[in-house]
Amino acid sequence: MKTLTRAHDELFRRSPDERFGSLVELWQHCHDEKERSVEHWPQPEALKPHPEQGRLDLRLNGGTSFRMTDWSFSQLCKLAGVSKDTVNHIVWDAVEVVDFSRKHTANVYESVADIRGIIARLVEKRDERRDGFVQVVKKAMETRLGSNSDEVLKVLAKQGITRMLAKEALEVARSHGAFTIFAVVDALTRISGKLANAGERSEVDQKASALLSLAK
Repeated sequence: MKTLTRAHDELFRRSPDERFGSLVELWQHCHDEKERSVEHWPQPEALKPHPEQGRLDLRLNGGTSFRMTDWSFSQLCKLAGVSKDTVNHIVWDAVEVVDFSRKHTANVYESVADIRGIIARLVEKRDERRDGFVQVVKKAMETRLGSNSDEVLKVLAKQGITRMLAKEALEVARSHGAFTIFAVVDALTRISGKLANAGERSEVDQKASALLSLAK
């Protein structure tokens, strides 16, 4: 059933300006996009990530912002030396849950102010945690788990990571230059993506994300 409904979910998760009533409309849109397209060949250092309306864009020399496709996002991750899967799989600080209830016989308009207040507080918390996450990732990229593989293996064992998985992760991390916390998190996520069993993938992803707590 999940496979059968995938096309429907893919269509209706998109914004209205990305939906088309027929193949002719879709073809015309693609044709127009091609005609209006302009090629840019900037140096990588001229591009800066820029948050824009809840998404991540690229800004060229502090000027125009450009939206990324899945391919361009993959290339950005490659330039940064991390796996795209690592960026998409990190689970961090998802703890703020608010329960709001109202009797169906009550006046709904009386609840608007309360709901706005709840949303405002959630937004404030989100911004605080986002900034904290940035600092943690920065520290994780700078902090080494050990000076050699034996020291790192001991640290990973204390985090509940099996020796076999840890040794495989260290080989991947070594090939990317360091035994930093983030390099090992990235390595574990790469390994997770190759596992066939969903339960195993979830377990490895959780252990990889938990390693970031060492950078607090």
